[in-house]
Amino acid sequence: MPDRPHASDRPADLLAHWLRPDLLALPSSWPERAALLPAAVGPVELTRDTARDAQVPRYLREAGWVAWSAPMSADRAREAVRGRVVVVDHDGATGAAATGDAGARRVTGVQLGELLDALYPEAVTSAPLGATVAADGAVTARLWAPTAFDVGLELLEVVEPEHGTVRPGAVLPAARDEATGVWAVGGSGGGDAGAAGLVVGAAYRWLVEVYAPSTGRVEVNHVTDPYSFALTTGSTAGVVVDLADPDLAPETWRRTPAPRPARSVDHLVTELHVRDLSRDADGLDPAERGTYRAFTRDIPGTRHLRALAEAGVTTVHLLPVFDIATIEEDRSRWPAAQAVADPAVLAGLDRAGEEQQLLVGEANAIARTFNWGYDPFHVFAPEGSYAVDPHGAARVAEVREMVGALHATGLAVVLDQVYNHTHSCGQDPTSVLCRVVPGYYARLSPTGEVETSTCCPNVATERAMAQRWMVDAVVHWARAYRVDGFRFDLMGHHSRENLLAVRHALDGLSLEEDGVDGPGILLYGEGWSFGEVADDARFVQARQGNLGGTGIATFSDRLRDAVDGGTPSERSTLREPGFATGLGFAVHDGEGAGGDPGGRDRPAGPAVAELRRRAAALLRLGLAGNLRSVRIPVAGGGVVRGDEIPYGDGAAGYADSPDEVVTYVDAHDNETFYDLAVLKLPVLTGPRERVRVNTLGLAAVAWSQTPGFWHAGSELLRSKSLDHDSYDSGDWFNRVDWTGETSAFGSGLPPAWRNVAEWDLLRPLLAEPRLRPSASMIRAAREAAFAVARTRRDVPLLRLGSAELIEAAVDFPEGERTDVVAVLVDTVGLAEHQAAAAAAVDPRHGAALVVLNGSDRETRVSVPRMRGRVLRAAPALAEWAASAGEELPEWYLATGVLRVPPLGCAVLVEPRA
Repeated sequence: MPDRPHASDRPADLLAHWLRPDLLALPSSWPERAALLPAAVGPVELTRDTARDAQVPRYLREAGWVAWSAPMSADRAREAVRGRVVVVDHDGATGAAATGDAGARRVTGVQLGELLDALYPEAVTSAPLGATVAADGAVTARLWAPTAFDVGLELLEVVEPEHGTVRPGAVLPAARDEATGVWAVGGSGGGDAGAAGLVVGAAYRWLVEVYAPSTGRVEVNHVTDPYSFALTTGSTAGVVVDLADPDLAPETWRRTPAPRPARSVDHLVTELHVRDLSRDADGLDPAERGTYRAFTRDIPGTRHLRALAEAGVTTVHLLPVFDIATIEEDRSRWPAAQAVADPAVLAGLDRAGEEQQLLVGEANAIARTFNWGYDPFHVFAPEGSYAVDPHGAARVAEVREMVGALHATGLAVVLDQVYNHTHSCGQDPTSVLCRVVPGYYARLSPTGEVETSTCCPNVATERAMAQRWMVDAVVHWARAYRVDGFRFDLMGHHSRENLLAVRHALDGLSLEEDGVDGPGILLYGEGWSFGEVADDARFVQARQGNLGGTGIATFSDRLRDAVDGGTPSERSTLREPGFATGLGFAVHDGEGAGGDPGGRDRPAGPAVAELRRRAAALLRLGLAGNLRSVRIPVAGGGVVRGDEIPYGDGAAGYADSPDEVVTYVDAHDNETFYDLAVLKLPVLTGPRERVRVNTLGLAAVAWSQTPGFWHAGSELLRSKSLDHDSYDSGDWFNRVDWTGETSAFGSGLPPAWRNVAEWDLLRPLLAEPRLRPSASMIRAAREAAFAVARTRRDVPLLRLGSAELIEAAVDFPEGERTDVVAVLVDTVGLAEHQAAAAAAVDPRHGAALVVLNGSDRETRVSVPRMRGRVLRAAPALAEWAASAGEELPEWYLATGVLRVPPLGCAVLVEPRA
């Protein structure tokens, strides 16, 4: 065992990058003479090596880093990394290097991430990590900690399971595998083959003695297992769980097959927070409100999910259900917080006042009971605050109950995953990965600062074992819970290689061996490009435009911005209307009073004309799958490819296939679609028109050629009282009434921390009683949304599934117009193989015409090629219109003209001959 340095004079920076045992990178400004000084082994003289500059990663070369040779064997390097490592500029005296910093003019710390990958390549394929249970019941716990001096496993006595109270117990020594850097206890190959007490149900944590660059000392970290599959209440310790235990396999989960769509483009997703479904459910046991188990009960929320499934919604996307760092799992602390933010009190306060958000903030200071969950703690274990019993294996069984209940409802299940950042790093108590292998998992800048462009400490998933952690976690959720898809937060901060590794691992799962059809699992995520990884600076990102041929999708902001207006990240565009939110209204042509929200200036003249042209082009592109190659007519004449339409600094069309795009207009982020419409529409817009606007937005999503995505409750005119960012806004601002009787609009000014700059704009809107949706409005919006979803389900021509068919069959009648968008999918006259493919997709319809009218006036659309052909409203729409007293577009057979009512939308179909 190497000596343990306890130096407190840590370097102020980490400028040196040790890339391989014989290669370092240093700034080009570094003096000519330097030495590497690992505390655990002798000094190594460094020499500048211009011949190897190309081996320095591009992002470092561009920052001015160059190559230095460091002659060292791999074995010696393995010892060197177990302790403090610095580089010094010295005077050339042998003693200066040998005695550490004596005689040194400059000293810097060393980044070791890439070196550890080079030293331990076998760790990626080593035995399973975490506490695993063999068929004979033997438990083996393994931890990858290659830089640790010593590792032990501490068994803990659980004193109060409901509060997560534990007492230290025996420490079992772990054995180190030199080839992999993995330490093991118990079972086969462990440090104590028959480790007493390491059994199913045991609570444990690791003791890791390791040098931490963040403190400059050797720390003895009592740390939970990054691979914990279950936890005590409050995540104080891991709990050994046998995932194959029949007692953890509820019958509905075990016996109900996943109702997974045949193709990824068939998914229509509703995005839901676990707590949102049931926290206000009357008649439900209070202990079950906001929990996984509520999904198994007959309550308004589950009845609404059942209605969505019957209408054609295929999939529920659950916001993070892995262990969350900021939510209080000890429910005995909740009443004090909930008493401060009592709904009965909040409901009686000024609808446009500041009091509600102040009380929510006070309640959060006592105990957070709500958070979106993008602050990961243990990514293999379910969150305990959503469990009736958060201790140990109980939460595992409850998640399985939930998944089984959703499958029985007819819904596939997608889980939100967060691997791009952790909640904390360094020696913070919630920093799990960094306290096991300090300096490895956090992505560092060239000068050693932790990158935080995501919001929090970024994870360096370009590191081999960070990628393994990500892949292992996804596979774990797929196998242990039999879910049907995964959504990746800030996926552009991952590499394409990361996502392909996930895809490859899932493709190896089968129903026979693993209980899940791996190749059919849906993958999508946020493909934004920003921060230190932007424009493929560190690797080829898993971002928009980089995933061609993978079947992995990214959210498209193109159609979103066209429909909504503006863009969420640019607050100056908050009141800028979009195609469905008033851009086509007469008020923007100088006609009518209308009344504008907050006294905003009305866009007019050339500004409006340009906004309309842009919105119409992006909307047409989105309805055709946002493909690079699809040809789109644009206002002013001419036809351009999707990748020739500008969007920001790049191209609007970026996908090679429609299954590489997820289309949406709102999500948990930013304002709800209803709230956006409040901000953008004239105040005097009537209730019927507001419902039509909502239907337009949802129809644009559902009738695109891609997977579609609705924010839960958007079909109920969901409001968050104009909150821009409700992740920490508590139950009050995030609540949904699944009965459709009430709205959260006018629940007070949204929390100051994210919205105060806009309070003067929001205050008069929230005070306006005409803007609060009535029960009749909500019911009308719900029935319209159901008809939209049924139409998507019943007309497969709206999801052809291939770029070739879209390019051949999709046309845009009157493509120069900006007030109305019409999309014709016509399979008549296609080449033989294309016609056969289209018939296989939709054997009942030869053509479908989608029309969306963004103006507040009746209009007519000419479709000359359909003259003399019979088009009828899709049956689901016709049935809805008849029952709701709504007017649908009228088709004039002889002239090939369609009359479209104000803010009208429809799909008309031609039966196959």
